[in-house]
Amino acid sequence: MARPLLNIPTTGYDPAKAAHICAELAKGETLTTILRDMGDVAPSRWSIYQWKTSTPEFGTAYDLARDVGFDVIAEDCMRIIEDGSNDWITRKARDGSEYQVVDNEALGRSKLRAEMRLKLLAVWSPRYRQMSGLSISNPDGGPVEFTDAAASAKIASLLALAKSRAAGEPEDGSDLA
Repeated sequence: MARPLLNIPTTGYDPAKAAHICAELAKGETLTTILRDMGDVAPSRWSIYQWKTSTPEFGTAYDLARDVGFDVIAEDCMRIIEDGSNDWITRKARDGSEYQVVDNEALGRSKLRAEMRLKLLAVWSPRYRQMSGLSISNPDGGPVEFTDAAASAKIASLLALAKSRAAGEPEDGSDLA
């Protein structure tokens, strides 16, 4: 008899708990926070993953709730960035007058809070990943198909161009058109 790969106990699917979890995810809460707040009645993380695969409607609702929650987190980043209420602190001069200075600690914390959320979003959701590198597509937006024959033809044309340039033909670049 084969041993199960993972011997982690799971709890049966509970529609009420599943609905609560999805509602909280859609508010931008993390699964860790939701489960902690549910206390002793919380299903295990493993149970939730099992529910996703065994109950397709929960899997769909869970994924949608996560996606909505990611947008809430992104909007929270905008709120953090745009909130300047703690950017300045009031100081007193020796003569008793007051003046304002930038609160670098508050600015740094706001920057950290927004950046951390954005980095987590980039890990959690492909919609929030920054594109890096070069992306090439055909005129229809699909992948570029580059066969061995096309590569050979291109190399041959470049070799012919190099030979013609070596022979002293136009150096003004008109042969590149």
